[in-house]
Amino acid sequence: MLPERLTALRKGKGYSQARLAKELNLSPSAIGMYEQGRRVPDLGTLISLADLYRISLDYLITGKEYRYTESDD
Repeated sequence: MLPERLTALRKGKGYSQARLAKELNLSPSAIGMYEQGRRVPDLGTLISLADLYRISLDYLITGKEYRYTESDD
């Protein structure tokens, strides 16, 4: 789920909630609410998180990387 993924990614980078909030120009309480599932990040925040962690939005949201195949046409 997204809250658990957000927590794991933040901890994997060695960031506190306060440091991540500063990086994203958000409040630490917003980060806490995202990680607790009490609030959902908007699209701009999800893009910023994906850029910061160097991951795709697909992975951030679903936990899976999307792979394009010819059958998708």
